[in-house]
Amino acid sequence: MAEFPDLGQHCSLESCNRLDYMPFQCQKCEKAFCGDHRFNHGCDVKEDRKVDLKDGGGTFALYAVCSAKGCHEKSFDSIRCSKCENNFCNKHRNYEDHGCIEEKTKSAVLPKPCAILTKPGVKYEPIKMQGQHLSRMKKIILAKMKMKLSDIYPLTVQVGLNITLQNGDIYVVVVPKTWTVNRIMPVVMEQCNLDPNNLDGAKLLRVSDPGEMDYSEPLSKYVTEDGAEFTLNR
Repeated sequence: MAEFPDLGQHCSLESCNRLDYMPFQCQKCEKAFCGDHRFNHGCDVKEDRKVDLKDGGGTFALYAVCSAKGCHEKSFDSIRCSKCENNFCNKHRNYEDHGCIEEKTKSAVLPKPCAILTKPGVKYEPIKMQGQHLSRMKKIILAKMKMKLSDIYPLTVQVGLNITLQNGDIYVVVVPKTWTVNRIMPVVMEQCNLDPNNLDGAKLLRVSDPGEMDYSEPLSKYVTEDGAEFTLNR
């Protein structure tokens, strides 16, 4: 790794100091830690899970709070009820579990992007390298992307995709594999520097199997590990 000295950071816990290529940044003390000491380094970060936006833009939450009465469960991957359109934890995901009685009939629409999809200050750029070093560069960029987005998408749900656009640009994107294909589309669009509000005609296709995916299914049904190749067509 001598060729890439800026990749990774040492754990800030003095008794550890381990070099971690995908460290976590504590939202309270703002120091970097390895996976073993992400929450176990002396800071109480359970209730401090917000990111300050620059230039007086306020803050946005990194989790959703369950809307069920009396429940305050926080979740990175909450479930939105199709009837009342509120967010719920896994325990209260069913209609009867959160007392949902309001019937609504809505046509299926792609989700609009919101603050939790992306992280302020993260820049997304296409890979500038071609040839024999392209594969290695994808892995390096993926490691950096996972590190930058680890406080929004936990490593346990992250998966890296290689996206090729129609103009030939290649992007490495990181999304939660537990989300449906439908839900990750705005994230993929934004990380490819495309307008996430304009999803008309956008199709995400696997290179290994160009048949259309069921967008209502979780991405994990189609992708099990990092590095899957996709094309994004408009």
